[in-house]
Amino acid sequence: MAKRTREGTKGRAKARAAASQTMVASNATAASTVGPTIGDGPTLVVVFGDQLTLDARTIRELDPARDTVLMVEVAEEATHVPSHVQRTTFFLSAMRHFARDLEARGVRVRYVTLDDPANAGTFTGEVARALREMAPKPTRIRVVEPGEHRGRATVRRWSGEMGVRVEVVED
Repeated sequence: MAKRTREGTKGRAKARAAASQTMVASNATAASTVGPTIGDGPTLVVVFGDQLTLDARTIRELDPARDTVLMVEVAEEATHVPSHVQRTTFFLSAMRHFARDLEARGVRVRYVTLDDPANAGTFTGEVARALREMAPKPTRIRVVEPGEHRGRATVRRWSGEMGVRVEVVED
């Protein structure tokens, strides 16, 4: 996990304050929920490439019998910040190994590779595609709060675009 600076923490606090207008605290669980409250059906657990840990609350609390983890290799992320090809290769390899580790533990994983012809090219596009194609359809999305502003903004938009409850769990 990246080391947080004082300025980064202040910026993150501002982003949280702005998001609090649309996010409602869910009991005392340190999670925020956005969107309609729907029955207790399957959950789509979105795991970003910088959240590869079995200790994440979204992973610890998932139900392997009904929930699905979504991991996506997205071109916009691979090209957003200039990066050496070896670093990108290492990053994608770590994601693929983590997905296999989850599968070995009995977790259902929907993994979208960069070269998948159906890859929508964005996290939002892939979350929407997963919700359309999965049966039974998930009734909520759970995600650890992204550490970067662009990621947080993307996740906040999902509730309005996806039509399911979005639960953002603190990092």
